[in-house]
Amino acid sequence: MSGSPIIPEEIIAAVANKLNQQTKLPAIQKDTKTKGSSKYIQISNDPSYHLFAKTTATLKECKIYENFFHQLEKRTKNNNNNATISTTTGKLQQDITALWYLTKESPKSKNFYLIVQDLSSKGYSPVSCSIKHPPRLDFNQALIAMQTLAKLHANSYFYQGSKSKARTEILPNFAYLNGGENFEKILTPIAHQLFEFCCTSIESENSSVAFKLRKRIPSEETLARKMWTEILVQEKYENDDLYVFCHGDLRPDNIFFDSAGNNCKLVSWDSLCYAPLGSDLAHFMLICLDGVTRDEFEEKLLAFYCDAFEEELEGRIKDFDVDEFHRNVEDQYRRMMEWAFYRSCFVLPVLFCKERIGTSFGDWVRASENVRREWLHCVRDSCMDDVDLRKRLVEGAKKLIKLKIL
Repeated sequence: MSGSPIIPEEIIAAVANKLNQQTKLPAIQKDTKTKGSSKYIQISNDPSYHLFAKTTATLKECKIYENFFHQLEKRTKNNNNNATISTTTGKLQQDITALWYLTKESPKSKNFYLIVQDLSSKGYSPVSCSIKHPPRLDFNQALIAMQTLAKLHANSYFYQGSKSKARTEILPNFAYLNGGENFEKILTPIAHQLFEFCCTSIESENSSVAFKLRKRIPSEETLARKMWTEILVQEKYENDDLYVFCHGDLRPDNIFFDSAGNNCKLVSWDSLCYAPLGSDLAHFMLICLDGVTRDEFEEKLLAFYCDAFEEELEGRIKDFDVDEFHRNVEDQYRRMMEWAFYRSCFVLPVLFCKERIGTSFGDWVRASENVRREWLHCVRDSCMDDVDLRKRLVEGAKKLIKLKIL
């Protein structure tokens, strides 16, 4: 329980009451080798904690909720004068995501239950849309999302100090963020099949673009190398200074806006990772914006992100050069666009699918092979003739051509 907020008595009582009613609820084991899952449970006497009863949390996600924000906020050390700066525990979490509680099944039990706030009860919701046509954020919504993302990245940037220290002393404390070999092994063939589907879809509109994509990715092994190692490893040599903790799955349905449209919160943290900040930015631009909005406001959005990043640092890093930072962010963003496109070939068809299936990487990993095969058939059947999806994919591919990647 180290690192989690103090659980209010009324919440403990509600959990205990719920457990008395359903004594056989599955639970997460504290053993890191366990691959269980835990149902979010409904808190009957508090509507703000009416949770997604059919949603499951991976062990990784439970550990993220239990440890990550507490670790990031606990104590941070100034890189220049070694002054210790204390932050208000929980403030970063309250600013960018839902509140949560992690409680034991019983005082002596090793089983834990993850309780996550239902943001809709606080007036938050994702951009309205139909399942067939997923939402696209407008410029103002994109600004708000960029500001929230900058808060996450800037606190990570400040927390880790020098890069050598980050890798030798800090990163081992976040070992639970690693997806593991099984994660990549399961997702790679799925991603390759969806990449081939995307090439087929693009071919009907622009055969030369499809040809260039297939030439760039001739095999499943090549795609695996591009998605999991080559691009990210190369980036360490290009600009290692911009590696931070990234959300990893920025999509319209993972960004909740308040009713006034002035604030947003990010949900679904099971793809949280240590990666180039440009990977979050490129993924956001390709998945959350259509081509017209992206082309028109791309530079303004990146500039706003950099300004918000500097503001979040609040002068804690001496001689932080925002102009140089801006140039480096733009360069890294463009380098990460190829990686983001391969991810979009995986994410966009699923978002466009009529059925709500496999809406996160965790869903695909936890499902059986037969279920995954059925999902792939459903995605292909639902999206094969979708003009809007084809347009989004072609826009993404043309972006690679414009950047001279293809």
